[in-house]
Amino acid sequence: MGLFDKIIKTLAPEDENEYDEQDYVPDQAAYIPRDPRTQEQQVSPAPITSAATAKPQSNTNIMGSAIEMKVVKPDRYEAVADIADLLLSGNTVLLNLEDTNKEATRRIIDFMTGVAYAIRGDLRRIANNTYVVTPNNVRVSDGEDGAEAAVADIDETL
Repeated sequence: MGLFDKIIKTLAPEDENEYDEQDYVPDQAAYIPRDPRTQEQQVSPAPITSAATAKPQSNTNIMGSAIEMKVVKPDRYEAVADIADLLLSGNTVLLNLEDTNKEATRRIIDFMTGVAYAIRGDLRRIANNTYVVTPNNVRVSDGEDGAEAAVADIDETL
């Protein structure tokens, strides 16, 4: 039993649950308890307005804002990025596609329909090969009670 005990002692420690004795020092910078009464709070007071002096605010000011219309006569499809930038900046765009070939016209109208949809605007045919593209804050009235679908007008002309 002596040889067997020596082999066991050298291969396995007496108590596997026993940890090496190390001094554990908690990191003092990790947690610093603070008294909530001593913390400074910066609070800015809200402006005080009475109901009589408060002015109603509206999101749109139609009378004070000028809606600008840009007339664009693209001769190739590569011009659509500039036209989309005009719409994104809030301008109404009048597309004159009279001198544009049929394939480029179709691609331009397809792209501008997607742009108008993305910005919740509108694209309408107003004459042969002439279209108006508006951002979401501009409405086009055709003078009739029912508005025709712009896509149906586009498909008929191409």
